Parts: sequence; structure tokens; C-alpha cells
Amino acid sequence: MATRKHRELLYPTVATVERFHELIITQRGIRGRNSSGLGLIDVGLEWAQYLVENYYPSPGLLQRAGAMMFAYVLFHAWNDGNKRTALLSTDFFFFLNDYTLVLTEDAPLWTRDFYLRCIDPASTTIERIEEACSWFRERLVPIASGIGRGLLAFLRKNSVLDPIGYELVLETWLAGTAKQFEAFAKKDNPTTVNSTSDPSKS
Repeated sequence: MATRKHRELLYPTVATVERFHELIITQRGIRGRNSSGLGLIDVGLEWAQYLVENYYPSPGLLQRAGAMMFAYVLFHAWNDGNKRTALLSTDFFFFLNDYTLVLTEDAPLWTRDFYLRCIDPASTTIERIEEACSWFRERLVPIASGIGRGLLAFLRKNSVLDPIGYELVLETWLAGTAKQFEAFAKKDNPTTVNSTSDPSKS
């Protein structure tokens, strides 16, 4: 995997993550934030950009993605859809940086089990980030060509990843990704650790 310096990496925005969550809850789930949810919506982005550096001296794309997944899954900003939002946000992070995350059939069960391991008192942060890295590594494919890659390259080169350019990139990516998440949402209880009082809602 090619290494890009931290300052050259592109990240989802808080507004984008909120949009992903709304898309997911429209498919299946309960709306609303946890009591401290408003302050946690950017938690995954903070972990990917800054807090991961407490665990890796020079984190690369995989470690930053693992930290993003870990934080969104563990800290639960919303009443429901946290794990799916974590996976979608991380998927988009890879896309912004020239990779496609191939969402295999085990993705719903993996995210559920990943959450359960994250809340295990015997688990460590570094173990969970490494687990996410390993899962991602086996499913990453460089974006060789296509509209999305060309658009991103143009916007980077011309330094115009402004709100309009960002929206174009997002819409291009969503067009090919949303259907995969719709399929996951239709699966019977893909994250069966949920109950009305269980904070592990997917």
C-alpha cells in the first residue's frame, strides 16, 4: 500500500458522517442521539487524525482507518446505526484516499463482533485497531481508474476540494456504495446484539 503523508490525506467531514447516519437509519433503525451524542459525532475523525498518534508514532492510512472504526463503534454517538455508520464512514475515508473497501458478506457480523470485543474489559485499544487494520487490509483494492479517481485527482491537483467539489466526490461514491448497505440493512438481524436497552445498537 502506498504511503501518503498525514497532511495529504483526505477525511470525511462531520456533516458527511451525519449524512451517512441518516441514510442508514432511513433504511433501518431508530433515530436520535445518545445523551452525549452531539459531542461524539466527530469522535471518529478526531481519532483518525490525531488520537491514533498516541498509539502509533507514524500512523498510515490503515491505522487511521482502524482508529476511525474503533472510535465510532465504541463511543456510540447515536441511539442506533453506530456500527453501520462507522463502516460507511471508514469506507468513504478509503475512497477519498484512492482505495475501494470491498464489503464482503461477513461485514455485518464482523462489525457486531468487533463491537463486542471493543467493550470487553480485557481488550486493548491497540488490539482493536490492529484487528480493524487486518480486516481492512484483506479487502482493500486500489482505485485504478474511473470517474471517482479522476475527479479526486483533478480536485487535489487544483486544490479545489471545496464544498461543491466535495459534494461531487461524495455523490459519485454514494451512487456505487449505497446499494451494498441497503443489502446489509435487509439481512435478518445482521447485528443481533440489539435490544431496546442495549447500547450496542448497530
